[in-house]
Parts: sequence; C-alpha cells; structure tokens
Amino acid sequence: MKKIIALLLALAMVFCLTACGQKEEPAPAVEPEAPATYQLGLGIANPTATLTQATADADAKVQVNPTAAVILVDEEGKIVACKFDVCQTTATVNAEGVVNKDVDFRSKLQKGDDYGMQKASGLEKGEWYQQVAFLEEYLVGKTAAEVAGIKLDESYYPADEDLRAGCTIHITDFMNAVADAYTRLQDAGTATSIVLGVATDLDSSTDLSAEADGVVFFTDYFAAAALDADGKITAAAFDETQIKFPVTEGGVIGESANYKSKIQLGADYGMQKASSLAEGEWFQQAAFLAEKLVGLDKAGVEAIPMDDATKPTGADILAGCTMKIGHMLHTLESAM
Repeated sequence: MKKIIALLLALAMVFCLTACGQKEEPAPAVEPEAPATYQLGLGIANPTATLTQATADADAKVQVNPTAAVILVDEEGKIVACKFDVCQTTATVNAEGVVNKDVDFRSKLQKGDDYGMQKASGLEKGEWYQQVAFLEEYLVGKTAAEVAGIKLDESYYPADEDLRAGCTIHITDFMNAVADAYTRLQDAGTATSIVLGVATDLDSSTDLSAEADGVVFFTDYFAAAALDADGKITAAAFDETQIKFPVTEGGVIGESANYKSKIQLGADYGMQKASSLAEGEWFQQAAFLAEKLVGLDKAGVEAIPMDDATKPTGADILAGCTMKIGHMLHTLESAM
C-alpha cells in the first residue's frame, strides 16, 4: 500500500514538473478596428412661391421657403445623422413698388418657440423644431431609397404611424432635400457630428422706378460641416439661392424665373466667364474654399483673412477662390 502511495506521489510530481516546464503561448494579437468613416451631403429643395397681390387693405406679398438638409452617411449609405432647416423668405411691396426690407429673416429653426406651431398641433411636442427633430431621428439608419419610400397620405402628410407619433407636418420638401444631398456626398473622414447654418437677406432688392422695374431679390445662404471630436472640420459644403421676383406698376409682383440653387445650376450659373481662374465657376470655387477649411475649428474659420468686400486675401485660398466669402463663412460660423 505504501508503495502504491509513493508511486502516485511520484507521478503527480512528474506531471507538475512537466506542466511547469511548458511555456504558455501568447494570445494572438488583435488588430484594432479601423475607425468608421462617413460622407457628408448638403441638399436643397426649392418649392414654388406663394404670391399674393395687393388689395385695398394690404400690400402685395411673396413668400418662398428653401429647405436645406445636411446628412452624414456610413459606408452602406445609411444615414447616421441628419439636420434640417427652412429659410423664412417673405417680403411685401406697396402700391408704389417699394420693397419692404424690414423683415424677420430668422429661419424656422432659429425662431424656436416663436414660430408658433405648438398651438395648432395635437402633439405634446408639436413645435416645428420638435417635430423636425423627431423626423431627423426617424431617418437615422435609412438609405436614400428608404427615405424616398416613406409613405404619405393624399395630402402629403406622413402616413406611417411611427412617424406620425412625433411628426405630423408636410415632409415632401425634407425628403427632396435629402435626395439632393445624396447626389452631393463627399468624404468626411471620422466625423462625429454635423452642423447646418442658414441665413437670408434682401440686400439686392430694388424699388420700382420710372426707369426700371423693381425686384424682390432673396439671397439665401447655406453652410454645412462635419466635425470631429475636437470640433475640427472634416468636410464642409456651401450653397446659395438667388430667387428674384419682378415688381411692376402698381406694386404687382411677378413670378421668378429660377428656383435652383447655385450648386444645382452648375455651369449654368455663369461665373466662369467673369473669372480668371481655370476652374472659376461658383460651384468649383465653393468646393475649393470648403476643402481649405478641413482641419480648422471655429476660431480658425473666423481667422481667415478677407478684404473690405469680404474677398479672401490669403494666397492659399486665392489660388482657387476669388469670390466674396464673407456670408458663406459667417453662416458656417453661426452653426459651429
């Protein structure tokens, strides 16, 4: 019996020494996953104008609301972030053909609670910005085809009950702006957020005179950017609309000949003929400027040198962009 116990102890010691002598193989190295990369798109939808001619009690009025969408999409083309805004472009003209420029140019998003949709909504969070925020979240994870396939009722309101739970407004212009944004996608690297800025002015409008018709001239500015975790730009995009309405005798407002944005017009905008640059069309100069902003934070954008006419003065930007950039940069800064 003692011999058996001794033998077992000896075997146990052999096994122990053998195990201790074996080297543990190191765990295989795990390659870190590459960070996700995205694309940025800025799109515009331009509905036709609402024209109201003068009456004995009221001036003539014109309203047109360009809708902007900025999207960030993943490698599968699915939306990971989305933002909307709508310019509130309204002007009045009196019987003498004088254009009233004293207008509240805040966008629907900028107006916030002042927009006043809550009182007409049956939703607990029914103000415009709240319904649009619900729509933005609803679109996350969807592709271009899925956005285009959102069901609407006969009046173009959302028909999907999940969407109607937080958004009951017309969304056709939003869908069209997203579709336009998908046609303009550009690399945005490892962005973590997006911003959208809009602005409007009537500065180029003129009153009716004995020598010439007047014009209601809306200029709307759109700027978007993708930002990294440090607030630095990984991609940027600009666009503008110039929508003109003739004013004739009696303060009558006529229809606009164009609702397309400068990017949508492309070479038809016609800046190349007045430019000394080889690629001097508006969309080309805007793209060149946007590329120069990559890597800058808000302070860096604000520091870009310009002359009194807001044209760039730095040689690096002048190499591909010689047009006025003040409104473009200020619109972007306001969103960052």
